Amino acid sequence: MGMPGLHGQPEPKGEEPWRALFEGRSSREILADLVDGDPLEISPRCAERLLTRCYLLDMERLYFRSVARVAYAGPSYRGAPEFTEFLRERIDASIDELLREDRAEERAGHPVLPGQDARYTFVSQVLGMEVGVTRRGVCHFNVLDERIRHAFFSLVVQAKRFRRYVAEGNGPPERVSDSLRIAFETLGAPYPKWLQHGDEP
Repeated sequence: MGMPGLHGQPEPKGEEPWRALFEGRSSREILADLVDGDPLEISPRCAERLLTRCYLLDMERLYFRSVARVAYAGPSYRGAPEFTEFLRERIDASIDELLREDRAEERAGHPVLPGQDARYTFVSQVLGMEVGVTRRGVCHFNVLDERIRHAFFSLVVQAKRFRRYVAEGNGPPERVSDSLRIAFETLGAPYPKWLQHGDEP
């Protein structure tokens, strides 16, 4: 049974990969199949959406939330919207929901234990920050303008070269540097000097 392709790859004609999983089945049955080997490739789709939308979220949380949304909607799905779009909508809704939850937890002052959440651990390790401070910074980072988040993701998370990023049409260099400065300040971390000047590390 063919699955909908990532990166815009078309489905083989005549294939409807959702029918065997969804039709005549309950959400509970669908969920059991979705978490057994990830047949719809929801995990890489989640990673792709996080990179596209440039949000700092824990992949495991997003995966399980997205799987639950797909399973819940599965019994009523009849082929519209197109299946890849159907999956993307559920993942995007999960991202938005988790962002709201994070902001609510931060406002409420709920503690975060070291290692409890991968997105805080990742940022604290890379930037040398305390986990509690990191959560506050991450919540603020995730509401920054997309241009700023995109620069940070490209140059820090994905380690793209500064000159290449500018050459791809994201310049001028001063604007990129300003976006990075805002991102680092929002996260509460020092802005590396090599990035300030567009040098290579």
